[in-house]
Amino acid sequence: MRAELWSNTLFETLNEAIMILDASFCVVALNPVAEQLLGVTSQQALGHPDQYFTGQSVPETQAQQARELLMRGGALQERVWFQKPGGTQFRAEFRAKAFLHSPVSEHQEITPDIISSHLEGVLINFRDVTEDEAQNARQEFLGRVLQALTGANSLEQIYAVVLDTLAGQHGADAVVVRVRQADGFHLVASRGSYQAPEILNFAPETQTAWMLGETTSAILPEEIDRPLTQSVFDIGFGYLLGVGQRSAGRLVGSLTLLYHQIPVIDLRPVLPQIAAAIGTQLERGRERVALEALAGANRAMREASNQLELYQSVVDFALQTTHCTTASIVMYHPEQETLEVVAAAGENAHRFIGLTMPRGRGLTWGVIDSGQVRLASLDDPGVREQAVTVREIKSGLYVGIPLRETQPDGSSRVIGAITADTMSDGYHFTSSDIERLSAMSESLSIARSRILALETVRERATAFAQLAQLSSDLERLDDPTEIAKRGLETMLELSGLDGSGYLQLRGHEFSMLAQLGTAPAEFLQAFSSFQLSPQAVLFQSVITQERSTIVEDYLNSPFRLPQFAAMGLRTVVLAPVYLNSMVHGFVGGVSFGTPRVLPEHFSEVMEFLVGRISRAIERAEHLSEIMHTREASFRTLGRVLELRDFETKGHTDRVMELSLGLGQVLGLNPSQMQALAWGAYLHDIGKIAVPDRILLKAGKLDFEEWEIIREHPERGFYLLRDLNFLPQETLEIVLYHQERLNGSGYPEQQVGDDIPFLARLFAVVDVYDALTSERPYKTAWTHEDAMLELHRQAGGDP
Repeated sequence: MRAELWSNTLFETLNEAIMILDASFCVVALNPVAEQLLGVTSQQALGHPDQYFTGQSVPETQAQQARELLMRGGALQERVWFQKPGGTQFRAEFRAKAFLHSPVSEHQEITPDIISSHLEGVLINFRDVTEDEAQNARQEFLGRVLQALTGANSLEQIYAVVLDTLAGQHGADAVVVRVRQADGFHLVASRGSYQAPEILNFAPETQTAWMLGETTSAILPEEIDRPLTQSVFDIGFGYLLGVGQRSAGRLVGSLTLLYHQIPVIDLRPVLPQIAAAIGTQLERGRERVALEALAGANRAMREASNQLELYQSVVDFALQTTHCTTASIVMYHPEQETLEVVAAAGENAHRFIGLTMPRGRGLTWGVIDSGQVRLASLDDPGVREQAVTVREIKSGLYVGIPLRETQPDGSSRVIGAITADTMSDGYHFTSSDIERLSAMSESLSIARSRILALETVRERATAFAQLAQLSSDLERLDDPTEIAKRGLETMLELSGLDGSGYLQLRGHEFSMLAQLGTAPAEFLQAFSSFQLSPQAVLFQSVITQERSTIVEDYLNSPFRLPQFAAMGLRTVVLAPVYLNSMVHGFVGGVSFGTPRVLPEHFSEVMEFLVGRISRAIERAEHLSEIMHTREASFRTLGRVLELRDFETKGHTDRVMELSLGLGQVLGLNPSQMQALAWGAYLHDIGKIAVPDRILLKAGKLDFEEWEIIREHPERGFYLLRDLNFLPQETLEIVLYHQERLNGSGYPEQQVGDDIPFLARLFAVVDVYDALTSERPYKTAWTHEDAMLELHRQAGGDP
């Protein structure tokens, strides 16, 4: 055989791996390159059949076909798996040529005898193409993944693509996708041959290298000493590949590929690209979600009925579409120089809402003061020191976006900020995050203006509805004190101030006509000696301007007086009340301790309110004057009748005073007392129609004359009944004051309780005065005798 020639010359120096087989297809020689590639010496390989190096990768039928090709003088070129004696495989491309005494013809069957008689040996040269083939396979695999990801439009589709491609050709026996959350990595999708997915939910303490962003491989369980990998090994897996998955630089999850055996195609070189592609697609998906969320947030803002609903829709949007762990709306209160968290979403959100920060405390002051976006690293100890939080700060970023409000002159001012942070995990914001928050800030400013306009309309509608009710109520009141109290009640409801009062002005002296709400006792006491002097600057200003004045912060106003400032007076509302073009008094409202921000339209409300109070008091004054005039007229008329009838002088005044005294003892209300007084003045007005010959007759009246006298109650009633301002009870006194409990009276002989109450009361007074007064026809009775007579007429014992 020519093997000796090869071994002695060219065979030793070739850079290709050479293997020589004898006629029985057993190894007779290896050159050094082949020895190195196969991991054996020629001496160790000598006598082994070729299947020793190809194993099960070449089926018997394929081996027989190869031998037939060689025996007929053909050259063989294929790729097969070679196996080293230690078990490691590699992919080899080989070429084989047989040394034949003579080729076997096409029609001759290839038998062992034919082979032994024709074949001298076989020369095989081969090379390791494992990496070449693996690289091609990886690129093909990567291309398949990328192409599949291109068509994925949702998170569910992205995960489905990942599972299908990674568990497909050249893929793993099992694939697991996990997403990072605050308390660890949680499984969201999996596929493959295992029955215990719960073992693949990693808690933070079991984080491995690939979960921190690295690409890792491991033979299980030895190379990673953790209970988790032992559990995976126990259910049949022996090899693991893992890669951290990032989105916009943020670690968002991991991919884990599990194999029963070490894979031939090592996917580690392309796993980072696959993970990056998935991350990019997830970010695109996040962008789509963000756009949808922005549209939804804008809809929510349009539908919001108040500011809190509006703010909550914004922080929910921020949490959903950016990489933050907490988002909040912080509003600036310039009157107190504080910031307040009015809405929050995310980790510990409920603990942030309502949090207030004085000037200099909190990162958001930088946003308020500069009016610019602020991005701060919480890794900086100085920044962490300034931050206000309800949790431990580890690292991360803070971002604040100014929230502006357009002023009537077209300018804008910063009224707050949208803030977000990554304090819990150290993630970083992307430029897209900041763009979204900035866009949200602009949308929020517009929506807030709409809400404020709606709230102003609602407030105005509510205010004027209350003012309309006030107008209606004032029409039914005649007492100035009650009018003032009803007006003050409405003022407190609309202003939210601590207390209110009506200061009546008489000359230069003040008196408190009415007061509601709460105010320090020393403040109220101060007005007992307060005068309208030049030092009362606020009152002088109101009189000069002839309109209401609102002082939101009395301590820093030009109207400040030391005695009131010392009491903590902060917000003051003062308006003049005019009566007959003269200042009758002032309606005032106050708050103590903290300044109050009143509605923009409150000056208009005050003008309307004091106008209604002024008109009501003026009407009440006119009514009082009319009532006094009427009463004086009735009294004069009663005295005239008294003189005509030769009644005892003073009868009219006496029965009026006695009636009111008795009424007071019985607890009559003001309207009953008024009716009783007028009834006393007018009870005998019907005697105007009685002829003098009868009324002034000195002797005893005959029957006909007495019947005419008995008509005077009805004649009086008919004279007065068309005076609609007279109470019904006054008319009843005129008509029934001569009735008696036993039915012996006139004009209707009513009995007991059938007689109207005030008529019965007045009848007692009228009889008593008649008995105790001297008349031309009788002497005056004593009080005791008169009381006994009244008792007798009431049905008592004689």
